[in-house]
Amino acid sequence: MWAGQGWERAAPEAALLGDRDMLYMAVVRATYGDTRMVNVTCPSCSVMNDVELLLDEDFPITYPDFDIREGLQVTTSQGVITMRLPNREDTLVAQKESDNDAALNTVMLSRCTVWEDDKAPANPLQWARGLNISD
Repeated sequence: MWAGQGWERAAPEAALLGDRDMLYMAVVRATYGDTRMVNVTCPSCSVMNDVELLLDEDFPITYPDFDIREGLQVTTSQGVITMRLPNREDTLVAQKESDNDAALNTVMLSRCTVWEDDKAPANPLQWARGLNISD
């Protein structure tokens, strides 16, 4: 049902965030159609505007040019690491354990880094805290 998991039943927490967004857009399209009207207040003049969203055009579906099951190779100050895409469980844990954006990003990095068995740090969260801002 979700990317990389075939059609077998999977826990909702394992759904990638992109899969969640795809399901949400499918529900919106099935419920309201391909066009959606929303009210938006202009930040400059405070006038309320009706904006027509064309869901297929304004939110086009794009597909990655890599196998999402393989993860992404990222070069950091500590070498090349492999990152997997975040899922719902990662988001829930990061929100629970973080009180600001920097802490949330650190938790997400520690959870989404894929380690070979013999190279995993004893404390992935401490490892993520050691990354530079440029990483």
